[in-house]
Amino acid sequence: MARKGNIMASDTDRSDRLAAALRANLQRRKAQARARRTPLEENPSPAATGGNPATGGSSAPSEGKPAIVPDGEAG
Repeated sequence: MARKGNIMASDTDRSDRLAAALRANLQRRKAQARARRTPLEENPSPAATGGNPATGGSSAPSEGKPAIVPDGEAG
């Protein structure tokens, strides 16, 4: 009979460990979701910064790339 008591206790211990692991996993997944969501909110939209959305939000020429100027104008 003592053996049945040990089995029941080990089943309870196992279910407690499983419940704790599931809670920890849920918290970790929530933290990951928050981390993925945060960078999108920190970067302002191109319309808010006045940039050109077609060029990635900046109306200034990129470094290393020559600016396109019409013929006859200095550039």
